[in-house]
Amino acid sequence: MHGEKKRWQDVLERYLLMARLPRPLPHFLTVDCLMVFPRLHRRDEGNFKSPLEKALGDALVNGQWLPDDTPRWWEFQGLRFSEERGPNTTILTLDYRRESDR
Repeated sequence: MHGEKKRWQDVLERYLLMARLPRPLPHFLTVDCLMVFPRLHRRDEGNFKSPLEKALGDALVNGQWLPDDTPRWWEFQGLRFSEERGPNTTILTLDYRRESDR
């Protein structure tokens, strides 16, 4: 289990680098996730959200985008499953604007 989390953390960290996020992030971070699958059927959100949230939080700290992966610095707000079929895809939306800019 730890090996899989570390693999996801490494993948997420590479994508965060490619996105050229400022380091450290200037404001509180909120994250939303949309997952797309080739087949539509019922899925347990917790089976996906918890490991993804942990791997992303650790990637954000390891890459120095956040000083800590606690609620003071970020929130993984939600995970949704697409109602449309498609290739396995995970879309993360990171919002680090100030509350007044939203």
